[in-house]
Amino acid sequence: MIDAAQGVVDQDAKIAGLAHERGRAVVLVFNKWDLVKDKQQRRAELDHEVETRLPHVSYAPVIAISAKLGIRVTRLGPILEAVIQEYTKRVGTGELNRKLEQWTRAHHPPAAGRLPIKFYYAAQTGTRPPAFVFFVNRPEKIPAAYQRYLVNKVREEFGFFGTPVKIMFRPRKGRK
Repeated sequence: MIDAAQGVVDQDAKIAGLAHERGRAVVLVFNKWDLVKDKQQRRAELDHEVETRLPHVSYAPVIAISAKLGIRVTRLGPILEAVIQEYTKRVGTGELNRKLEQWTRAHHPPAAGRLPIKFYYAAQTGTRPPAFVFFVNRPEKIPAAYQRYLVNKVREEFGFFGTPVKIMFRPRKGRK
């Protein structure tokens, strides 16, 4: 919960960072909305603050409320329920692998030296937070930009509203 009049302060950024690092679902709630004069302008300012000061939780929904006056408080329950549902959602392995094939065909993984990086298959290995393992020939060579690409594709295709998505890369067992 963030004070809407004050905006995002260092402590808010620290708490959001800890939640993200620990794989927790996040909903950003701006309270004291009743004290804000120009609501449209302030919302744009707060959205910019979230974008610049809390980029690591860009997946989090944002809602402005007034706990004192009860403004939009009833909207919070359905948002929390939706985030919990996303936090525990599972994706079928077959569906994930069909999408992985499309993603790697549309945007080939970069070559690592002479050998290309090959994706063999992927599977969801956990929930709370959703975690995925991608089996590849050279896991240590996958650049951060391609990792972000895959996280963005997983979100684009399967949602995971309000929750971090963890991905790992492993070599395929029994093969080099």
